[in-house]
Amino acid sequence: MGLVKPGMEPTASMITGEVKDVVSVPSDAVDKDESGKPIVNVLKSGEWIPTVVEVGLSGGGYTEIKSGVEEGDTVQVTP
Repeated sequence: MGLVKPGMEPTASMITGEVKDVVSVPSDAVDKDESGKPIVNVLKSGEWIPTVVEVGLSGGGYTEIKSGVEEGDTVQVTP
């Protein structure tokens, strides 16, 4: 391990949680309804349907969806 010298800036990173084999959507697809519940717009029968979801971990631009969206659903991403 080296010594910290004047002018050096320390950096660190850590993993705070990890999940595998879950449904996730781009974080920009997750919004909130009027009551503050998380929603995702899901395409069903040609229409965007606001769907309340249960979110899990988020990171790397994606958010885990525990319920409300199924694998293979098309979701709307808000830029």
